[in-house]
Amino acid sequence: MSTFNTETLKKMVSYAIQGAGFNKLLELSTLMGIRVENGELYLNTTNGTNYLSVSGKCVADDMDITVNAELFSKLIGKINSNTVDMEIIDNTLVVHGNGKYTLELVPDENGDLLSFPDKFPKETTEIGNLGASDLVVISNTVKASLSQVAGSVYNSYYFGDIVASTDKAMMTIFKHKVFDEPNLINKEFVDLMCMGLADVTLSKADNMLVADVETDGCSISICTTLPNNISDFNIEGINKFAALEVNSFCRFKKVQMLELLDRLSLFVSKFDDGAIELHFTQDYIEVSSMASNGIESVDVTEFKDAQDLTIKINIDRFKNQLKAYSSDIVDLYYGNEICIKLVDGDITQVIALIK
Repeated sequence: MSTFNTETLKKMVSYAIQGAGFNKLLELSTLMGIRVENGELYLNTTNGTNYLSVSGKCVADDMDITVNAELFSKLIGKINSNTVDMEIIDNTLVVHGNGKYTLELVPDENGDLLSFPDKFPKETTEIGNLGASDLVVISNTVKASLSQVAGSVYNSYYFGDIVASTDKAMMTIFKHKVFDEPNLINKEFVDLMCMGLADVTLSKADNMLVADVETDGCSISICTTLPNNISDFNIEGINKFAALEVNSFCRFKKVQMLELLDRLSLFVSKFDDGAIELHFTQDYIEVSSMASNGIESVDVTEFKDAQDLTIKINIDRFKNQLKAYSSDIVDLYYGNEICIKLVDGDITQVIALIK
């Protein structure tokens, strides 16, 4: 019999379940490994690409079993007794909390109890760090430009002397050096890194990347295999866009523009590629639908080299990038025929114009 503090176990399970991919074609992604060894509890999950391990101190008998991740997670989340007792009886896990619950244990191909595979390299070399504030920028802002096309090289983040993402029509550049040698990191790995919003240590062994996080009294480790297609990621193009001269500048309140766009979206046609027009003056920005059946203005609170200029942009891209903009007051740069830029300190968001 092993006894665990319920609140500690709940925290650990809530982190561990985020690593499960629940891919019906990959049974392992629906499972959770439970291992107790030398007074340490390890909860392990995977989505097939990334492996997650959450660990914490405990006073319990050694065990090495695998259970249905969803069932175990939901059960632990609903228990409100002070402690949870677990014991293995006849190839089942018996959980004692508010009552007694019996979970089938997963067998391996030989019929023995399945030991969740350990994919973590034994020795690694530290190559970089990310602070909690960096992770906030990545998860709140850089993520907004990430391509949603599965299998695309742009479905991953670029980490090097900058952190960058793009779907070709939008891009975000965070001027923060992470690695001496650049790497592409898949979005699920980055999401797992960001889930605790605590400082992360990054290390490497051959083509394996490992992130280690300490948060909520838990130790979290994530590992993944790095792709070998970084040369396909057009970082030179991203850097060129970031360096484009965009001379005119205006400043406005983010909430006013977002509320305007929310109303205007009722009058925007998908047949026009979701296009709207922005007409810049030194006093205001007039925003209108292509049919001009929705027109509204936002006051400019500050400007530089103002132009009387009209551009065309996709409303959804504009909204998404504004929502991801980290400050309440937006600095927008325009005047280039290719794009506009939203700049906030070390963060530059680029949105391509519609011609």
